[in-house]
Amino acid sequence: MRNIIIFILIFSFTCFAGEYLKEGKSIYYMKDGQMVSCYFEDGTVDPAADCYSKPSKILLDNVDLDTFKSLNLGYAKDKNSVYYEGLRLDDSDPDTFKIMDRYLYSKDKNYVYFTNIKLDNSNSDTFVFLGSDYAKDKNNIYWHGAKLENADTKSFEILSADPWKYHARDKNSVYFAGNKILGSDAKTAEYLSGYFMKDKNNIYYLGKKMETEIKNTADLVKIDDTYYKDKNNIYCYFKKIQDVDPATFEIIKSPHHPYSRDKNNVYYYEHTITGANPETFVILDEGYGYAKDSKSIYYGTKSLKEADLNTFKVINMNTAKDKNNVYRDGEISGENPSKF
Repeated sequence: MRNIIIFILIFSFTCFAGEYLKEGKSIYYMKDGQMVSCYFEDGTVDPAADCYSKPSKILLDNVDLDTFKSLNLGYAKDKNSVYYEGLRLDDSDPDTFKIMDRYLYSKDKNYVYFTNIKLDNSNSDTFVFLGSDYAKDKNNIYWHGAKLENADTKSFEILSADPWKYHARDKNSVYFAGNKILGSDAKTAEYLSGYFMKDKNNIYYLGKKMETEIKNTADLVKIDDTYYKDKNNIYCYFKKIQDVDPATFEIIKSPHHPYSRDKNNVYYYEHTITGANPETFVILDEGYGYAKDSKSIYYGTKSLKEADLNTFKVINMNTAKDKNNVYRDGEISGENPSKF
């Protein structure tokens, strides 16, 4: 079974989702349920995963009611302490406390905090953001509040200008999302696109080595974020397109799925669409997997032999119809096409 990677969606990192409420002589933090996105390692969503956290009600202990003040973005303070989403920031100094540019981090005169967690041995005077959720002070490199063990602060750098790709390196190691990419070569590490990177030996996806047919990564040339080439081959997401003719290869513009062609064939991802005519092949509607040529309708690599070419119409992202049938994800659904 594929491992599940759970990422909190960007908006749940950047939107405040709760409030402080006073009930009698008590203060509570009412935390809303938040959505998280649950992905398999190949980037597809796991429909069986529970992608919502449940609402909660947190009682603040020993709060000073007279000086209590709600700040913003889940923070509050009284004369004695600072709180994040109802949890006390240990050893915090409310007089010098400030929320930093990325609100998951904050600091006072003594410490840096990630949410409610005090970063031990942190230095608030030298703490700065680097990008891709990495930060540093004079002592350490951090990712989401976790210290990167033995990371070199002087040589540490981000590999991608995109703030959500998480690749970085120092003179000794390469990192993805705060974890060392084992076996990678720091000197030749290079960000490619999406969650892909390379070094002199391998291609990596989500920080893990890919098994590919690429013989020499130094020869790779970027066509776009999906397609790369070397001296003899074309690759889609770094998987070799078999028997492609590089001289006549071209990308078929599609907003959702990668299609391409050469003088001989049409390709869906790295797969050949058997029987498709490259001269007449076109994407239907918004490119949600349905396409056609002069002879047939296709869904991905599958030819829909029952489909009527003249009356076929895409309804929405996975649904289409003709005079005889309704199709969902390329399969006849049994529904009445006159109802659509």
